[in-house]
Amino acid sequence: GEANSGLWPVHRVTSSRKPAMPRPTSKSKTKKSKGYSSKTLPKKGIKLKSGKKYGTVKQADLGAALKQGSAPKISTVDSKVSVSSSNSNSNNRGGVRVVARFRPMNSNEKKRGSNISGPIIELLPDNLSMRFSTEAQKEMKISDDTARFTFDYIFPTSATQLDVFAQTGKDMVPELFQGFNCTILAYGQTGTGKTWSMMGIVGTKNEGVIPRIVESIFEGIENADVNIEFAVEVSYVEIYLEQIKDLLHPANDNLKIRESKAKGIWIQGVTETYVTSNQEVLDIMETGGRNRAIASTNMNAESSRSHSVFILKLTQKHKIHGSSKSSKLILVDLAGSEKVSKTGASGQTLKEAQGINKSLSALGNVIKALTSGSKHVPYRDSKLTRLLSDSLGGNSKTCLIITGTMAFYNMEETLSTMRFGKRAKQIKNKPKVNEEKSIAEYKALLAEARAKIRDQEKLIQALQESQAFIPDEGEDEFGAADAAAAADADADA
Repeated sequence: GEANSGLWPVHRVTSSRKPAMPRPTSKSKTKKSKGYSSKTLPKKGIKLKSGKKYGTVKQADLGAALKQGSAPKISTVDSKVSVSSSNSNSNNRGGVRVVARFRPMNSNEKKRGSNISGPIIELLPDNLSMRFSTEAQKEMKISDDTARFTFDYIFPTSATQLDVFAQTGKDMVPELFQGFNCTILAYGQTGTGKTWSMMGIVGTKNEGVIPRIVESIFEGIENADVNIEFAVEVSYVEIYLEQIKDLLHPANDNLKIRESKAKGIWIQGVTETYVTSNQEVLDIMETGGRNRAIASTNMNAESSRSHSVFILKLTQKHKIHGSSKSSKLILVDLAGSEKVSKTGASGQTLKEAQGINKSLSALGNVIKALTSGSKHVPYRDSKLTRLLSDSLGGNSKTCLIITGTMAFYNMEETLSTMRFGKRAKQIKNKPKVNEEKSIAEYKALLAEARAKIRDQEKLIQALQESQAFIPDEGEDEFGAADAAAAADADADA
């Protein structure tokens, strides 16, 4: 298919008020306006870097994805991405999809030795179930029933970054184009591979879920119907000690969360940037990543001291029909849960650890309320849970990556993480297509409804004219009784 050139230009905004999105033109132009800068519009769509690692998305298949219905599936074959109409990873459509990833023991864990010979986790061949070893059960004093867990997928320690993307992000690409909000969260003990799974090493075979899903989105735009205009807008924040900091404009370090019927949950005053290529997105993430709060602890040489939240908004508008869809992708790298006694935290790092554990505790309370039938869900107990209120129990398709280690030294933390994942798997979300139909489409629907009414009226009139009588269930029974009585009378006569 013809490459899509329907991208609105780039704007850089440092307030919650966004500029109007101009329509794309056939000529390459650079526009300037007070308050933002813009980049040159591409003439022939988005130029991706050479050697596409994930292949392309066929226009016909993407067209199916843009219609409301069963989401197409992006399947991974020989490191390529293609689209098909099924979705094997979406068996838990209304619920939170939970996958578990365990890393092998690192050098520090090996040095500490173990009272247990071998790994504490046993993975079953179906890649869906796991259990703590008999030795680990004895050490933690738990029964075999409580030591078993089942998730939507469990990765072996040999799993590649591509394997992780295949089970988490790839199915969300067509869902975004359908108009669904999507969220991917990484949760686990500090140092167990959350940031590795989400980011990895960009530009290599070890890049994580985020760069892979971003590139797949822009491939989808490039191969979409030329009659559809797209706008991609990104923002990047961290939640540090219960304050929201703009990672693209660090001076904005105490942003407020707002909520409205029209916009849902949003961050007031955050920098929002329109982008036209996956490379621009990765550059922005690199800039923001340098502004994240990190520190060295006994558990992790580069421990994230904050929760990072990257938000990508995808807007589509059909040039002919005038209808539009808007969807949001939220990518969350949670700070690791910590035991202060193990991390050696003191001073500022101790304060950070307490803040991290407090917000993660609030997250656990929200999940408990959602899965226990509680009438009150305490979203407002922390900035993190309020920002994720759509992702957990609301209008979103959500995938949770839980990470752990095979090491005996951390088995209690790993058990806690597995229990967290088990509870999260019970959450029922209410995802919906975020679509606005044009006036013409509403008129067409109205005309269709009126035509159906006319057909029904004609049928009623025809029945009345033919004096047709359709007895209801009760009348039919009485009629049968009368007929039987008449038959008896005839027999007596």
